[in-house]
Amino acid sequence: EMLSDVRACCRRVVVVGGVGYPLAGLAEGTFDLLIRQSVLVENLGQENVLEGIRYLAIDRQFRRCRPSPSSGRVVVALGGGDPHGLTEVALEALREAASPDHCTMIVGPARAPLAPVWEERGFLVEDAPLSLAPALDGAALCLCSMGMTAYEALCAGVPVVLTNWSADHERTALELERLANHTGDLGALAGDVAFLPTASFCGRLRGDFLNMTARICGSRLGRGLARPGGVGFDIDDRM
Repeated sequence: EMLSDVRACCRRVVVVGGVGYPLAGLAEGTFDLLIRQSVLVENLGQENVLEGIRYLAIDRQFRRCRPSPSSGRVVVALGGGDPHGLTEVALEALREAASPDHCTMIVGPARAPLAPVWEERGFLVEDAPLSLAPALDGAALCLCSMGMTAYEALCAGVPVVLTNWSADHERTALELERLANHTGDLGALAGDVAFLPTASFCGRLRGDFLNMTARICGSRLGRGLARPGGVGFDIDDRM
């Protein structure tokens, strides 16, 4: 109903929503572009729907980011709501492992504000920023949940340490595996009928998915990423 009212007085309507927003029921014609900040692809084939990691392609800020391992700066972004209360746990750990002025804490829009004591101790706290790109630029490491933040950090070239606390995170790991396998199969089918341009291009696309998986868990084939009950991996200096 709100979109219908907006449509009546605006020339262009762009709707942006995350995983938790019920956007599937939006009436056709009430928006010009729907950007789903979801890690799962659901609406392939719709011209005015931009889903998954594709929406990052329209934000040049991430391409301009440059990681800086020597800076020692850590960005902590544990989701819009941090339902498992990991923010304080991470900050307590970083108190002992890093200088507070080298830590940036991103507080999601659905999370209760952090206690003032953390800023008093020197931690930089940002409440619901419009983009993570400024915080990721020049960072050495990002601690986050396995959702869109992980893809944003990877787009910025910043190494990530991921936590996995929901079925959605596990589906994300499986989705990466599915994308790589299905893209490879499409290329193989094209090769079977000697349609080499498509076979080659699918091979390149499969390489993108494999390389993204490698950046997350260290294995292009996702070894150790998805396992019963969740995901698991380590990040070493080489990664």
